[in-house]
Order: sequence, then C-alpha cells, then structure tokens
Amino acid sequence: MRSGQNLSQVSVGLFLSDLDLALRLSVLTSRNITLIINSSGLENVSYPLLDGLQVLHVPIQDQPHTPLRQCFDHVAEQITQNQTRTTLVHCTAGRSRSPALIMACLKVSASVKQVIEQRPFIRPNAGFWRQLMDYERALFAALVQNLPEMHVLQLSPLWSSQTKNKLFNPKWSRK
Repeated sequence: MRSGQNLSQVSVGLFLSDLDLALRLSVLTSRNITLIINSSGLENVSYPLLDGLQVLHVPIQDQPHTPLRQCFDHVAEQITQNQTRTTLVHCTAGRSRSPALIMACLKVSASVKQVIEQRPFIRPNAGFWRQLMDYERALFAALVQNLPEMHVLQLSPLWSSQTKNKLFNPKWSRK
C-alpha cells in the first residue's frame, strides 16, 4: 500500500482517504477518481463537480454495534463494477469504516478473482468453499488478535492457542 498525505493507494484503481482529502478537487483529478464511496455517515457532503463522478453514500456510524456487514456486498459490487476506473473510499478520518469496507471487498474478490482469471473453469465444491471461508475467518481472527491497539477491545479468541499453532505452523512448513 502506498501512502501520500493520508491518501493511500490500496491497489490499482482503489484509494482510501479521509473526508478532507475526498473534498479536494486536486486529489480527485490527479487520481482520476470516478467513484467516491462515502462511509462518513454524512449525506450532505458537497464534492467538487466533475464530469462522470459518481458518489455512493453508505449511511453508517462508527460504532461497534453498527451493522457494517450489511454494506459489504453492495460496496464490493460497486468497486468491482468500477474496476476499470478509479474508486476512492473514505470515511471521516479514513481509519475505521472505509478501511473495513475495503478489506471486506478485497477479501471477497481478490483471491477468487485472481484464480478465476487464470483458470476460468474452476468449480470447487460447496464443502471446499465452506472450508475456505472458515479458514479465512480463522486467519482474520488471528490477525486481529495480534494488532497492537486491539487489546483494548477485549476480543475473545476464536481458537485455542494449540489450534492456532496447528493451523498456522503445519508440520509440512519449512522452518
């Protein structure tokens, strides 16, 4: 991820920022932004007038009980539909809602899309899909537990340390 003055390029054509940068004409034009996904919770935001600029408002608050999951599919769909152009996802500070939405989108599309592009006829069975999703949840849970600031949230472990060791240090891995 490349960053510059709080504007972060997450992948080709996908940027993450705060509200302030999303309102700057110079930022939008220099990156050729064609879609803004506003997850600031503010609907009356006046963006610079640009031909072809579309704005999607995702009306969510930055609270732990907010049902962000309800937005994942729609946001991922919009980003995917705009993938030949450039998307900017922002919230107020660019630290909570917008990164979570991007991570959900990449989680859903990145690996599956990459494999399908290289081998379009794949069809893993339903059991394998379920296992892949469970594995991804386990990896994400382990990642979240290791984030330095996350201990204040008192996240309960989803896996015992013994299970994590088996999962993340399989006997066939190189040491």
